[in-house]
Amino acid sequence: MKRRSVLVTTLVLGMALTAVALGQTAPVKASKSNVPHAAAKQKKEKAHRTDASMQECIQQKIAMTSRLKNEPISVAVENGTARFTGTVRNAGSKGGVVSIARSCGTRQVTNDITVEAMKKPAPKAKTGAPHK
Repeated sequence: MKRRSVLVTTLVLGMALTAVALGQTAPVKASKSNVPHAAAKQKKEKAHRTDASMQECIQQKIAMTSRLKNEPISVAVENGTARFTGTVRNAGSKGGVVSIARSCGTRQVTNDITVEAMKKPAPKAKTGAPHK
């Protein structure tokens, strides 16, 4: 019984000290000077991009992407809509250009890229004597 009362007292005292410690810290108020506005600034910059700057952005990102830089992909941006043409080796590369276009501020994407058909391996030549 004595152990239980010591345990309860310790628990209550610990909670009280925690409450006092938390009560002494002043909440940080958000002010215009300490709130980062990077995301809002980025959105604003994207909204005012020209077709030419969006097209250049897309071309640069394609050139820096290892899976896409050697693919014959063309892009044209008109009225905020990016249109892709060309041929790629896999569907992932085709889908990747959409993400790139969006990150450069385009409003719409028309993806006319075709995916190469997978080449089937040539049938193995039969060797040896025919079965009887």
